[in-house]
Amino acid sequence: MVAAALPVAISGVEGWPMYGGTAVHSRSQPNFTNVRVQQDTRWVFKTNGWIYGAPCVGVDETVYASSWDGGLYAINATDGSQQWRYEVRRDEQIWSSPTVAVVSDSLLSTPVVVVYVGGNQSLLAITAPQSTGSGSAPGAWSVPTLKWAVKTRAPIFASPTVDLDSGSGTIYIGSLDGTFLAVEPTAGRVLWSFKAGGPIYASATLYAGVVYVATLFPGNVFALDAQTGAKKWSTSTSTSTVRSRSGASGAAFGMPLVAAPLPAVHREPATPLSAVRTYTSSPSMSLQGDAVYLADQEGRFVALNAETGALLCANNLKMGPVDGSSPAISFQDGSVYIGALDSYLYKLSGGAVNTTTRSGAGAGANARDNAGGGAAADGGGPCTEVWKVKLDSPIQSSPAIGAGGIVYVSSFKSTMYAITPAGTILWSKELSSTSFSSPALGRKGIYLGLNDGSVVAFSG
Repeated sequence: MVAAALPVAISGVEGWPMYGGTAVHSRSQPNFTNVRVQQDTRWVFKTNGWIYGAPCVGVDETVYASSWDGGLYAINATDGSQQWRYEVRRDEQIWSSPTVAVVSDSLLSTPVVVVYVGGNQSLLAITAPQSTGSGSAPGAWSVPTLKWAVKTRAPIFASPTVDLDSGSGTIYIGSLDGTFLAVEPTAGRVLWSFKAGGPIYASATLYAGVVYVATLFPGNVFALDAQTGAKKWSTSTSTSTVRSRSGASGAAFGMPLVAAPLPAVHREPATPLSAVRTYTSSPSMSLQGDAVYLADQEGRFVALNAETGALLCANNLKMGPVDGSSPAISFQDGSVYIGALDSYLYKLSGGAVNTTTRSGAGAGANARDNAGGGAAADGGGPCTEVWKVKLDSPIQSSPAIGAGGIVYVSSFKSTMYAITPAGTILWSKELSSTSFSSPALGRKGIYLGLNDGSVVAFSG
């Protein structure tokens, strides 16, 4: 039986609105089955700083990118021209990938496009300007404005995860002081906060009313109730045991105190692996909705029971250290793709562990759960390696999956690859700079950020 597809078309909104494509972080887009990206570059847009985060794509195909020059950019997907720029702060290094959403405001007659991005010590909501004429004409766009800002006590490297499925538009974000926030979209009011006990580097995943978030170190994973912040479970994958299956709610409507000083997590480009990191990979939800996938810097890929946090299986087949690359889930069969610092792109089997139906709103008819909570043998079940393909350099990019199950991923030396589900390289394209960014898929092609400040568009 074919498993149900992930909810990638959310409330009629298509595009690639956030890091990972959607809130479940599948990094795949089955709705764009007419897109087959070619190796030719359509345009190159230049900023004055690194593009560390991944671009995102709005429903109108506008491409948004944040830069280390302190700017948030909106780019015309057809010709690569700048529609507008918002200066977060001059020369501020913006690590966070932007997220775009359409927000209804009772004070406005029509919904507005809002772009969320993490800054040095704040989560920002930027209202996109409206066109004052022809969208392609110079000067045809008004000025973007700051809708609100939520202060944090440490930089935000993670990217905002927005609930576009339920219609609430709630924004979920973590910062390096270990604070995880739920923020309402109209005025930026903090709904609840949760202290994770360690820096949060990677983006959270939202599915069926539960938010999954991992700490940079000591390597804990949390499942939180999306509405209240109550802890459903937490687990340390270093010991493969569940610490707690329930807990107190987050500090409602308040900001927690800083529990520890900010760790030194910046690194030079020539040193992609830092000994202090554990999870720089974001969690992803399995196709069946039964498991949470993620990988650590020891090179271990794990599948956790989404309902209980129990370890389902782990891949210890000497996969290289994973730093930044997050799992991409095939919409065809649930296979998992992830890159590592040993320069290999790995394909793992994915799939359900057993057939017990998972309960809970939004779980879906084919959502499954390992009620027993037992761990499969290393390399078993969804953690089984199917193949690996050697690229030209380490991979910190998260793969994106397009039409026909084609996987798009970039290497650190910034060669873009298109790889078939069977592991055959269709094409590769060497670019102008190294890259930590991840590709975003749109109807008109693929978009990727580079360390020389460029955003590159590949033709669709």
